[in-house]
Amino acid sequence: MAIQRGSRASIAPPSPRKAAILNRIELLEQDEKSGATMKFWRLLQHIELTLIASLRNRFIGTNTFITPLGSDSV
Repeated sequence: MAIQRGSRASIAPPSPRKAAILNRIELLEQDEKSGATMKFWRLLQHIELTLIASLRNRFIGTNTFITPLGSDSV
């Protein structure tokens, strides 16, 4: 349940429209928390792949092997 603020919150319940908006905000906050973890991992993967591409471009023509972390291929 959403936290209500203000002195009037304890006197009268919010209108159905306001309650629906507060409920939606609460659901979005929950989605944001779980989505933030996924966004972090996607960002980390993007940084890793960008770094690998940069290093590959730098070492083209050498016998240096650069692979993504956790990959089994060499």
